[in-house]
Amino acid sequence: MSINWRGTLLDFAADRRSGSNELAAQAAEILREYFAAHNLPEAIAGLSGLVRTIIESQPSMAAVINTVNRICLAVDDKGPALDNPAIEEIFSTISSARKQSQKQSIGYAAGLLRGVKHVCTYSRSSMVETALLQTKKEGGDFSVVLSEARPGGEGITLAKNLAGAGIEVELCVDAALPGMLEECDCLILGADAVTGERFLNKIGSAVLYREALRQKTPVYIIANYEKFLPPELEKYLRISDLSHETIFDLSHPSIRAVNRLFEWCLNERVDFFIGDFGRVPGCEIGRHIKSVKVSAMLASRQREQNSESVPE
Repeated sequence: MSINWRGTLLDFAADRRSGSNELAAQAAEILREYFAAHNLPEAIAGLSGLVRTIIESQPSMAAVINTVNRICLAVDDKGPALDNPAIEEIFSTISSARKQSQKQSIGYAAGLLRGVKHVCTYSRSSMVETALLQTKKEGGDFSVVLSEARPGGEGITLAKNLAGAGIEVELCVDAALPGMLEECDCLILGADAVTGERFLNKIGSAVLYREALRQKTPVYIIANYEKFLPPELEKYLRISDLSHETIFDLSHPSIRAVNRLFEWCLNERVDFFIGDFGRVPGCEIGRHIKSVKVSAMLASRQREQNSESVPE
């Protein structure tokens, strides 16, 4: 059977719609297909080059970096015992661990949201969405305020999904959302990456975060271990501007259009990070970041220095 792992990689690199958890699962699938398509010595010889290609295909997604890191760690741990059944076990174990982590994170978040009456959120974190749906299913009586989340408009999709589950939703344009925080009991966001000092999320998150702090509205961030980046992994994260054509149909020599999708916010004043670790104040999340193990393959190299080739 022909396994088209290169085709899967091309689709992965072109994906601008899937969330970080979906992209992490795709990264694992590329590596699973890659191992299935080669004999083990060939696969190990080209693994470093493929790891670099996967990360650089989606360089702003910590969950992708972490998934690749965990697979590399597992391959290293197997050592001489690494064979085809061991490879399959690695991918099965990592997939199960990811699902369990997400389930625990959502459970902790739903527990925190019980009793909350008015929730503000932004963009469309899959774990935030699932936590809100689970809270409703468990009898929560609350409403949600959110905005469209340009340029992707994923806030509109979230609004439809929540309303379809019977949750009352107030949907506004992005510029209006900070002004609506005063009627909310909390601001809850996802995160695309978390380092010892700050978290990364959709552009527009920082102004909401600052306004929540000004109004003393509690801020909760749902982010499991897949979003944690210690310094050895943070070096692989890169935020790039996208083409302005998706948001601005214009051309003028005096106009520089900017389409930036992500921005950083400081951890220290987050009320709680919520994940498979439970609830941790923002000022304490750094110790969990430090506990992340890093594979020798990723710890010892810079992106620019990797010139190893990937087998056909």
